[in-house]
Amino acid sequence: MTFDPFGDFETKGYLRNVARQKDRDIVRRMEHAAFTTALQGALADLSKRKTLTYSDVLTTHKTLFDAVYPWAGEDRVKHAPDKAITKGDGSQKVRFADPPDIQRSIDYALRKGQDKAFMASHPGTVMGYLAPYTMMPIGR
Repeated sequence: MTFDPFGDFETKGYLRNVARQKDRDIVRRMEHAAFTTALQGALADLSKRKTLTYSDVLTTHKTLFDAVYPWAGEDRVKHAPDKAITKGDGSQKVRFADPPDIQRSIDYALRKGQDKAFMASHPGTVMGYLAPYTMMPIGR
């Protein structure tokens, strides 16, 4: 089964990528190329910030993936405001944060991540909050 949160895989390809490509391996290579090409610029931009905000997360996502996804850097509430998105199945199934909760989840993760003591003792927890606009295991 193909991960198709938008419901238009057949006409717009995997996750509405700019090439309308349906082959996930090709899209992964596109993502990798976009990410590695833009990473230095994204890190340079982030290093100029004293405190990171939700807007910085969106801008970074756009910087890293705009070459692949026309919606990169946009809040999911714009494109899928009422969609509960899951990926995987069985014990590997995860649920993305519901659109109305994304900004609050990211804000919380950023506050925790910018607390040096908390980040030093709980880096995996903070990164988990930030995983693609926060994903959480289902049934755990």
